Amino acid sequence: VCVAACEGNSPLERHVDRFLRESGQGLLGMNGTAQNLSFPEAPGLVHVRVVNMQGDVRVRGQQREASGPTTVRLRPAASIDHSYAISKQLEGMKWNADMKPQPDGSRLLELVLTTADPKAWFVRCEIEIDTPRLGRVEVSTDHGRVLVEDNRGGVTVKTTFGDVRMRTPWPITQPCRVDVKDGDVEWIVRGESSGAF
Repeated sequence: VCVAACEGNSPLERHVDRFLRESGQGLLGMNGTAQNLSFPEAPGLVHVRVVNMQGDVRVRGQQREASGPTTVRLRPAASIDHSYAISKQLEGMKWNADMKPQPDGSRLLELVLTTADPKAWFVRCEIEIDTPRLGRVEVSTDHGRVLVEDNRGGVTVKTTFGDVRMRTPWPITQPCRVDVKDGDVEWIVRGESSGAF
């Protein structure tokens, strides 16, 4: 449990944390089918923009110069019973993911999750994004924690009923904004960082 509480960048911490979250969700509610996406490696930074209806969002870069693909894991879940209505709401969840080249040579990963059912109050999606060179990050979610690690650009986060943690070894010189209701903010950056917060 202590390892899972760290929510760190090591594979062991990630797998233990994921196992405990998914096991608990399976006992208390219903899990949908997880989706795993992969985008091929390309030079330059990857900026991330996530719009999630509800649920936790984790976006991670690497502490050193690294290479490799950008991976996305989506795990829909419901926080209440195993009824037929909840099952249909999980099936009705839609997502769209695009990797768009930018004029400066970087790329922008846009991920948007929606549902057609306006009464899908108990349905959520947990999102994990890993990329070797993380630039700017924008996350909008509800009832969810947000974790941003090892980013090199500004961060904009909006959430409710969830904590926000941002930690990076890179100096941040772009504007950052955190809008959180009923949650704590942990913000760890290098001393050379500057810009509006």
